[in-house]
Amino acid sequence: MIARDLLEEWARHPAMLFKVMGPILSEIDPVNDAEGFSIHKSIWVGRSVHISRLMASGALRPGATIRQIKPSQSTPSPREVCQFVAQNSRRLNVKKIRVSHDEIVSAGRSHQITRARFVATWLMREVCGMSLSAIGQYLGGRDHSTVLNALSRIPKQRQECKGHRDIYDDLLIRADEFGIERHHRILAAQYRPGPKLLAAPKLQAVA
Repeated sequence: MIARDLLEEWARHPAMLFKVMGPILSEIDPVNDAEGFSIHKSIWVGRSVHISRLMASGALRPGATIRQIKPSQSTPSPREVCQFVAQNSRRLNVKKIRVSHDEIVSAGRSHQITRARFVATWLMREVCGMSLSAIGQYLGGRDHSTVLNALSRIPKQRQECKGHRDIYDDLLIRADEFGIERHHRILAAQYRPGPKLLAAPKLQAVA
């Protein structure tokens, strides 16, 4: 299927995607400049958004899961997701308090920890395609209903607040790109002398 070939190439050659396929996988967003004139801005939509659109159009098999669609080893691990959320946790609360990985998987119930945990839960589902039970197990043995509750919060907040939507969408794209980059490094290591696996890129927080 062409769509699957496209995603395979995405994971193998992320640099090529930005240079060659950017116009295909971006959207034109009409905005107004400082003087009120209408201009158009190209917005990078990311792999997850593109997959959602392929699903909606019927280009991908109905009922296919994220893990079936995305190439093997091109998604971050749950630990990597929680570390990524922890490093960006200041963006998730007004007080700019940073939450650690250990706090996200703990029983802590402060507003800052809970919100970071909700985002980590959503990313593990949307980016990694993890099952509800696997997500709950990683987050300290939480049950099915608790995970479902967390997953229902983020879509609601995205609809109610553009600020939240922009932050969540940015985190989703960047978490997915981290998995793609790691997969690219694994494949590159297989075709040259030296260690089979290269160190994963260090996650950087956005101020």
